[in-house]
Amino acid sequence: RLTSLSGLWQMDAESMHAHELKLTTPYSIIALDADVDNMALDEQQSEGRMHVILDAEVGRQDLFLGVGPTMAAELQDVYPDRNLTARMNLTGNMQHLQLADTYLYLQDALTANLEGTVDFPTDDAKRGGSITLDVQSHNLDFLLPLLNLKDFTIPHGMIAQGTATIEGTRYSYDGIIRQNRGLLQMKGAYDTQNDSYLADLHLDSLNINDFMPKDSIYYFSGDVA
Repeated sequence: RLTSLSGLWQMDAESMHAHELKLTTPYSIIALDADVDNMALDEQQSEGRMHVILDAEVGRQDLFLGVGPTMAAELQDVYPDRNLTARMNLTGNMQHLQLADTYLYLQDALTANLEGTVDFPTDDAKRGGSITLDVQSHNLDFLLPLLNLKDFTIPHGMIAQGTATIEGTRYSYDGIIRQNRGLLQMKGAYDTQNDSYLADLHLDSLNINDFMPKDSIYYFSGDVA
């Protein structure tokens, strides 16, 4: 249910502008500031510019509406009763987009920061770019029922850092996950055109019992490809 919509919205033949445009529901607030040249949305044009800042505080009730009834029912009893906070700061045009000061935050569960660039995002032949990710997990136990992982746990305090790279239809990732003194290094790639993938993992002193408490492997070091 929409509670209010306020702010300034202007649009003409050349551009559109939003200033302190704010949408509220009983559970959420979404605010938008944007200046967008129409040419910025055309991949054939290099002169148009856009600057979009989106801030959101989304309550669980509205989040459930967006995920569909089946998943909403599964989340109802396990999802934290806290707002999901998000910000996106996007500049450039459809030939070159820059993402900065962008994050997701769910109190006591997850903090994620992203930044990077993407060129020609809708063109399979020209698409390219890289996005760096910095994620810290806290309590993600609410994900376990969704993943149907009865004998697994998700350790608190994991740190994931890495870079996602885009080259045409090929998407790759190179990063690490730290859990206490354990380290997981991973490299992987997936090509949407031929549905091919590869993965290479290196584990160093990772405590498997932090993830599988009923197992007796304890610390493990090695390579998986």
